[in-house]
Amino acid sequence: MKTIIFYEEKLLRRNWLFYFFILGVLGYIVGVLIPWNAKQVLWSDVALASSVFSRGISFLNLFQSVIVVFLVCDIQRKRNKAETRETFSIRPVGNGRFFLGEFFGIFLPFLVVDVVFMIVCAMIHIVVPDSPENLWVFLFYFFVRVLPPLIFVSGLSLLVTKLVKLPFVSWFVLIGFLYFSYAFLVSPLYGVLDFRGSLLPDSFSSLVGFIHVEENLMQRGAFLWLGISFLCFAASLVKRLPNIPGRKFYLIVPACLCLMVSLCLGALYVGKYQARLKNRGAFREAILEYGKCPTARVLEHEITYRPLGDKFSATSLMKIQNRRKAEMDKFPLFLNPGLEISKIESDGQRVAFRKNRQVVVVERALACGEIVELKIEYEGSIDEDIYQVKILDEDYFAPVVYSSYHENYGKRAAFVSRGYTLLLPEVMWYPMAVLPGGAAGKELNFTSYVLRVENPGRI
Repeated sequence: MKTIIFYEEKLLRRNWLFYFFILGVLGYIVGVLIPWNAKQVLWSDVALASSVFSRGISFLNLFQSVIVVFLVCDIQRKRNKAETRETFSIRPVGNGRFFLGEFFGIFLPFLVVDVVFMIVCAMIHIVVPDSPENLWVFLFYFFVRVLPPLIFVSGLSLLVTKLVKLPFVSWFVLIGFLYFSYAFLVSPLYGVLDFRGSLLPDSFSSLVGFIHVEENLMQRGAFLWLGISFLCFAASLVKRLPNIPGRKFYLIVPACLCLMVSLCLGALYVGKYQARLKNRGAFREAILEYGKCPTARVLEHEITYRPLGDKFSATSLMKIQNRRKAEMDKFPLFLNPGLEISKIESDGQRVAFRKNRQVVVVERALACGEIVELKIEYEGSIDEDIYQVKILDEDYFAPVVYSSYHENYGKRAAFVSRGYTLLLPEVMWYPMAVLPGGAAGKELNFTSYVLRVENPGRI
């Protein structure tokens, strides 16, 4: 197989399209990526350790996919004629190994160019002053953002050329797919159909790392396994050894398994967003159910915050008053659904309560004008889907699209970690008597707050 790979690479390197690809990549590096005047570099272009990688890989995936399609179709056109590859057909090499050698002969030269391109991106981060660099960013972009599109487009192109014998028709089908993908498959179903993952969060922060890594790996993994399944299906269509029965079975089985893995990853990716969609619907229902209940007002609120890694615990000492003209037999408070209340006390006595999503109903009567002091202990993690729950789901889950290219920072409403913590009132990380403005109503509650943090070095 080494001989096949060697000659396939040699023939590829003789193709003018491959030289055009190298020149295009070199031109982009020289004309766009390299900041020739360091004093005029835009801060947003180098602010994060992923800034240059993000801009570069976006161009590389787009340009490379078009070149791979043209090259595979051109190779198929030349294969229809007698050429040097014919000598391999008489050698004792199975169809699978023969096809694998053909694939790696195309794949490896492109991979070498990709690695060199990424090394240049890393060097730019090193050379430009005040630009952070991180080895994990290099590895992440290589394995997550470069390999899946390259393997997918290569596998799809080889499969189409095996199914469609006319090179021009194959070229027309593949170019049509690329155009349709770029124009119409970027945003539907939360971006699961976009083989480039162009709208996935791809920025890396030294404080919080990558955003939504799990979803990113699911979507990228789906196309990686889909590309491998296409390669296995294409290998089973090789007509070189037609007289050996049963030999295609060992290619069809892994092809189907890889296809199933790809579909499962895609379904998990969409399922996570559907679950979040369902959560937001349940939060809105809770607001409608308790939205007409009379609310009290918090006069003073003393919070003691204790960090616990990606979780936290807190104790709230609250002075709550009934400012209505009628007695309240119970009153609601609001707290993030990801936080669990261990107990509520008043004057040293436990107070009964029940929690439904973000609504905490305190079973204690309040006379008109009465002030009660509550001690609430709670712990857990933040459910970010409660943030701005009144916003339409289409807008809330819509990917960030910029008029000109810009790395995608993703959408996060809160951060709780050992290195960085950001908590906004809109995520209800502490008990409140009135929903924040982004969540509901026009009710206002002016409160005097005191915040104490234990072990602040952990946040």
